[in-house]
Amino acid sequence: MTLTLLHLDGASKEESLNAAGLNFEAQDWSRDGKWIVFQLSSQKTGRDLMMLPITGDRKPVPFLQTPASEWEARISPDGHWMAFSQDDGGQFSVYVQGISPEGHATGVKYRVSSGAGHNPHWRSDGKELVYLGANKLYAVPVTT
Repeated sequence: MTLTLLHLDGASKEESLNAAGLNFEAQDWSRDGKWIVFQLSSQKTGRDLMMLPITGDRKPVPFLQTPASEWEARISPDGHWMAFSQDDGGQFSVYVQGISPEGHATGVKYRVSSGAGHNPHWRSDGKELVYLGANKLYAVPVTT
């Protein structure tokens, strides 16, 4: 599978990004156009989150690789935080963790959902995180 970047300015051609040969699913991209976050599946660690820089060498960088499966990643509007779902032994929970300048997870991983939760989305100003859980829609205020 390859990932193709289509420039919408009309002046640039489509270009393939350096993700050929990976079993992945694109999740989100940063507003500044620096990163695409995707889920990478492996037999060893399940679903992991990877960051693909759109410029430079375009070599995928692991954001989070753990024995638990992570997916449904969303980059915050300011590009400094990642919201994602993680399998906590059969229950899905929503977490937020910082993004280093190199694209790796950094700092403390904060659990957002008090019970089961998945499919997080940032409000456009980054001050609220919305997710699904127990057949309800939850909204949690966020301060950074």
